[in-house]
Amino acid sequence: MKKVIIINILLFSFVLHASNKIKEVIKDKDLFEGQKQQYKNLQDKSNEKIPFFNVPKPQLLKSDDKRCFFINHINTDSTTLLSSLEKEKILEKYLNKCNTLVDLKNIKNLKKKL
Repeated sequence: MKKVIIINILLFSFVLHASNKIKEVIKDKDLFEGQKQQYKNLQDKSNEKIPFFNVPKPQLLKSDDKRCFFINHINTDSTTLLSSLEKEKILEKYLNKCNTLVDLKNIKNLKKKL
C-alpha cells in the first residue's frame, strides 16, 4: 500500500512539474510570436516611402517704391534651423538701413525660407 501511495505522489509531482514546463513553453512561444509580429511591423514601416513635398522658394521682389523704413532689429527667435552667424549674414543687408516696402516683403519671404 505504501508503494502505491509513493508511486502516486511521484506520478502526481511529475505531472505537475510537466504541466508547469508546458505552461512555460507556451508562454515563451507566445512571447516569441509577439516579438516576431513587432519585427514584421517595423520591417513594413521601414519599407514605406517618406512623402516629400516640393515647396517652391518664394521669389524676392524688385524694389521700385521709394518710401523708406529704418530697421535696427529683426526678431529671429523662432528660426531654429540656422546658426546665429548664418542669420546675421542673411539679414545684414536689411539691418540699420533704410528699406522700402518691397524690401520688407522680401524680409518676410526670407523668414519663410529660414
